[in-house]
Amino acid sequence: MSFSKLIHSEKELHSLVGPLSKDLSNGDLVFLEGDMASGKTTLIREIISSVSKAKKKLFHFQGSPTYQRANTYNFKNLNILHFDLYNIKEEDQSDLEDYIQDHCILMEWPRKKMKEKYLPEALFISISIKNNARIFKFHTYSQKWLKIIKLI
Repeated sequence: MSFSKLIHSEKELHSLVGPLSKDLSNGDLVFLEGDMASGKTTLIREIISSVSKAKKKLFHFQGSPTYQRANTYNFKNLNILHFDLYNIKEEDQSDLEDYIQDHCILMEWPRKKMKEKYLPEALFISISIKNNARIFKFHTYSQKWLKIIKLI
């Protein structure tokens, strides 16, 4: 199933972030794609901020992990790994099985093989820009994610 939503400002992101962040759990996979500066990192920042408020734990957003590859955010019963694979070659992929069980993974620039392998359970978010607004396109086959994107 696919679903699109037009967002005109960062303030409007709460309509996406609330449903997405509410039921995140270890083992979840969210793959984000879009041109540079389309809003992938901003969306991830807002998701983690929403989780931190719900868990009543302060956090410091570490920015996009373009050069260190991953940032970790630990909350009670939820560990979020923010990956950015922009500088990673297709053949230099991380094996996500090492992380999935104990982490929720939010990944910018996922590689083709990863997307194919995790197609049944992942949420795919593609962001594009149109007339200074962002179009967020959600795609998934997962029943969990289907329920969540229906709330957006």
